[in-house]
Amino acid sequence: GQSCCGIERVYVHADVYDDFVSGMVDLAKGYVLGDPLDDATTLGPMVRPKAADFVRGQIADAVQAGAQALIDPKAFPRDEAGSAYMAPQVLTGVDHAMRVMTEESFGPVVGVMKVASDDEAVALM
Repeated sequence: GQSCCGIERVYVHADVYDDFVSGMVDLAKGYVLGDPLDDATTLGPMVRPKAADFVRGQIADAVQAGAQALIDPKAFPRDEAGSAYMAPQVLTGVDHAMRVMTEESFGPVVGVMKVASDDEAVALM
């Protein structure tokens, strides 16, 4: 069988936020988007093009509302609208008014939100 599980959003303490985001972006930029049968691939396609376009819509809505997309999809040549292949994305400047922070994405996107304390992070969950 398979398990369906993914990180939807991350709350990071302000003291380590910048280093965390930098490391996360570096990790995501190192992914190789491609055919899952190719041993070099570290990020395969989504289940279908419609699912990828749904996530692309979440990202576009977040950016329009003020979020910053930190990964340039052009660095992943297989990523194109209408395709199940989708570049990873790290979003900052997010809040809970954005769909990407409240809906399940099931895609290679995560919103990273800065918090001042553990209590704030727990309250946001």
